[in-house]
Amino acid sequence: AMFAAVDDLDPIKAAATSALKRVLADQLNEVLDARRRVDHPVSIDDLLPSQTTVFGDAIATMIAEAAQRGHRGLVPDWDPTPVAAAVSAEVGQALRRRVARLVESGTDDLDVRVRAVYREWRRERVEEVARQATTAAFNLGALAIVPDGTSVAWTMRDGDCPVEECAANTNAGPVAPGSVFPSGHVVPPVSAGCRCLVVPSDR
Repeated sequence: AMFAAVDDLDPIKAAATSALKRVLADQLNEVLDARRRVDHPVSIDDLLPSQTTVFGDAIATMIAEAAQRGHRGLVPDWDPTPVAAAVSAEVGQALRRRVARLVESGTDDLDVRVRAVYREWRRERVEEVARQATTAAFNLGALAIVPDGTSVAWTMRDGDCPVEECAANTNAGPVAPGSVFPSGHVVPPVSAGCRCLVVPSDR
């Protein structure tokens, strides 16, 4: 039943993906505008902030909605901030690293290369970011309503997962809700390809 509920998250994932793509497009325009305004050798600090919340802020509503599917509306004050902050850190830092390398390379076609970086993210990466964020939120929401004294188990879909760490998490057996599994995660997903869930255990 929980795996079917995760499948029902597809419209939320799609909305989160679209929101992230819009933020990427806006940020690319800001980067290119900043580049044009600089009248000295450009640095990464001229183009991108070291910290940003825009990516998580853009999908906070979708994260909260995914969590609500997990806790079935029983935790009305569930806070999406930690998941949103993780998204902002992941995307913001990855983009900053990529653009910084381009700046440091001294390339003459910086604008073209920066556009290519953002195009790659829009076409190839944001959908997975949205999937992982909404799936993590669903799991955290479900975790929030596990009855006291009930353990949870890392459960692979159809008994299999291409992510190696997930087998170790499954083999760890039931743990107290909120405990860290061998991969270092409290809930799935571990990475791209992970379709696992944390479910209440009857053991």
